[in-house]
Amino acid sequence: RELNSDIQLVLAGPQGWNEDLDARLRGLHDRVKTLGFVPKEALAPLYAGAWVFCWPTLLEGFGFPVLEAMAQGVPVVTSLGTSTEELARDAGVLVDPHDPGSIAAGIRSVLEDEGLARKLRELGPARAAEYSWDRTAELTIEAYRRALTSEARQG
Repeated sequence: RELNSDIQLVLAGPQGWNEDLDARLRGLHDRVKTLGFVPKEALAPLYAGAWVFCWPTLLEGFGFPVLEAMAQGVPVVTSLGTSTEELARDAGVLVDPHDPGSIAAGIRSVLEDEGLARKLRELGPARAAEYSWDRTAELTIEAYRRALTSEARQG
């Protein structure tokens, strides 16, 4: 795949962080598309059309978008040192979120290496399946049981 061919950067989500995104993207509007807020029902087709999903976060509580992309079989590029690293592990490409060169190299690795992209498309759905609401409920109940057992022993 020719890296500089027809690839577009698609930015989804509301503008934030007091950034003038239009100013930063000046001159790139033929290669960058900003969608703004995307309703939940439109996410699956958006993921389905993606070659790679990049979520270079600095601080993340959990990282639902990473799991959503993986569940759809989209190769994921995300951050080292955040909760998304734990989610992705070997099913994603991990990059330094403070280094634009590292992020670009992570994206490029997926776009240029079909073997890597194929591996991530296969591993992603299996990894995402490990994180279900049923499993979350089971772990929460178990945490409460341990806390109550510990409190009973101390009390």
